[in-house]
Formats: sequence, structure tokens, C-alpha cells
Amino acid sequence: MKTSAASARTVALRRRCLLLAASLCLTGGPLTAGATVALAQVAAVAPAEESVVVAGTSGQVEVRRGVEETWVAATPGLRLRREDSIRTGPDGTAVLVAPAGRFSLPAGALLDLNDLRQVAREELLLSLTMDNVRSLPTPARPGPGVEPSVRVMHGADLASQSGRATLDEAVVVTAGAARQRVEGAKALYNQAYFGSSALVLRRVMRQNNDLRDTFDVRLLVARSFEQLELDGEALAEYQAISRLPGLDSTRARLVAAKIDL
Repeated sequence: MKTSAASARTVALRRRCLLLAASLCLTGGPLTAGATVALAQVAAVAPAEESVVVAGTSGQVEVRRGVEETWVAATPGLRLRREDSIRTGPDGTAVLVAPAGRFSLPAGALLDLNDLRQVAREELLLSLTMDNVRSLPTPARPGPGVEPSVRVMHGADLASQSGRATLDEAVVVTAGAARQRVEGAKALYNQAYFGSSALVLRRVMRQNNDLRDTFDVRLLVARSFEQLELDGEALAEYQAISRLPGLDSTRARLVAAKIDL
């Protein structure tokens, strides 16, 4: 898959996201004017506080309110907030009515309602940039008597300070729950929520090491990028897939064909 010429707008967005990430996470200094503009643009596309209604259920369907740990049965007509979650059992399905239209959740899926939205390119590119920043080594600590203007807290440091991990890692995701989230991401992809699908899958891969090298998960991320015409990101993902251990010949050919397009 040869990268097509990116639009001037996409290139500019990538630069703004890199600038914002650098200002926030690398320098430890105040935001530059360009980074402030990038942050304002991302904030402008944040999801509105709109509710989602459960239009119909079949089989086991449960919801969890906000930060609560308890799951309760969902019933038609139930109004959900963006901070709520919904899941279906092996025999369950649900139909939701969201601001953008109807959405079907298949069996064995878990979905955070905040992910049921169209993700703007600004937000997606910023998230990808921040993922790259997270993968960087922790910078050297300043010497005695040197107080940085802003301290960047990485996962291990934040856990030692507050007794918990960073927001992304705060919840221990079991293999079963991770697989349910993958099914939720597949439903997002199948109903054209490509940006949300990619974000959910990348979040799941960060939280569950077993899924990081799973072919179908990585392939869906790559296809989501393709649908969004993020050719460079799709190519990088296909190249990463080609290096997965134990890739059979059929899958290897499929990926090679994408890389060589």
C-alpha cells in the first residue's frame, strides 16, 4: 500500500497534533500559541451531552451507570448518558437510538456510550500522537534543586503517587471484557463509526497485552484508517501486522497485497 499524497488539511492537522503533544508531554513548558490553537480545535469537537435511548432488547442486555461497578438489566425506553456502558450476553442484542441514528449492538459486545459518536480527524490524530508519546522512554529527572515548571507523570510514577495507574490503565481489563470491547468496536466499524472503532481497539490493545498481537484486531484498526483515508497510518499498521509472529501464508499474502498497493 503506497501512501497517496495527503491533503494539505490532513498534513496540517498532523503537525498541530505533534506540536500539542510535544508542548504537553515533552518539554514540560507552557503551551505555545500553535499548541493552544490545536487544543482548542480538539476541544471544539468534543461530544455533546446528548442521551442515548435503548429502543429494544433481546436476551441478556445490561447497563452500567457512570463509574458504578454494578450491571443491571436494560429495558426498552431506558435513557442512557454518555458516561454509561452497555453490554450484551451470548444470546443478547440491543438497538439504541443515538443522536446520529439507530445503532445495533450484537451478542457478546460491550460499548461505552461515549464511543458511540463520529470522531473528528483532529481528535483521532491527536490520540495517535499521544500513543506515540506514551511509548517514549521516561525523560531523565532534573538534578537536585531544579524544579521543572510542569512535571509529566508517566504510568508508574502516577501509580506510586496516587495508588492507581493512569486513566487508560486504571481499569484492569480481563480477557473476556477485552473481547467484548473488540466486538463492540466491530459493531462501530460495521456501522461506519470508523474513528471510534480505531480508538476503542487501540485502547483495548494498550490495556490487554494478549490482544496487541492479534491479527483480527490489528487488521480492523488498519481498515478503519483506510476508511478515513489516513493512508500513512494504515500503511504503518499493515507493516506492523506483517511482523506479527505466527502469521499464516494466507494472512501474510493479504497484508503484503495491502502494503504493495
